[in-house]
Amino acid sequence: MSYWFGNDNRLPQQRLAIVSYVIVGMVGVLLIGFWKLQVIDSDKFLQWAERNRVRSIPVIAPRGRMLDRDGRVLVDNYPSFSVLLLRDDPAQVEKNLPAISEGLGISLRDLKEQLQNSRNLKNFQPIVIKPEASKADVAFIESHRSDIPLLEMLMVHRRRYLLSAGRLHVPRQRVRRRGQRAAD
Repeated sequence: MSYWFGNDNRLPQQRLAIVSYVIVGMVGVLLIGFWKLQVIDSDKFLQWAERNRVRSIPVIAPRGRMLDRDGRVLVDNYPSFSVLLLRDDPAQVEKNLPAISEGLGISLRDLKEQLQNSRNLKNFQPIVIKPEASKADVAFIESHRSDIPLLEMLMVHRRRYLLSAGRLHVPRQRVRRRGQRAAD
């Protein structure tokens, strides 16, 4: 029975040394990975974090129809899209400005003027570069969403005046005074 519990202590010591070297190697690999993430690639992840910010885009509540006294619609709503330019990264804005100009049919000079006029606004606040987008503009934005992430669409309900201004005039009713006949 004594031969089962011999004094062979060398084998567990070697296994323990190998396991400890593997653990030290894994910790070293983790430290190198953390160093790469935190120090070497920090600028890239900072840009990603800035672009991943939550944006608040106002949604305006639609107004109702306006009817005349006979129930005819005078003014109605229709949905439309406004094109917003996100100015979080000025370098990206300058880089993509010619493509935006060509795709939306706005002159480059007008776009630069709109950016110049909005320079006193905060960078995270989007600006409206085209208040009423056509179907071609919506298609351009949707098809280039991955290439140009600076463009967003905001659905807005606009007013449509169905009757001409001449027909909107309601004649004043004649007020009867005491003693006047109704036939006047």
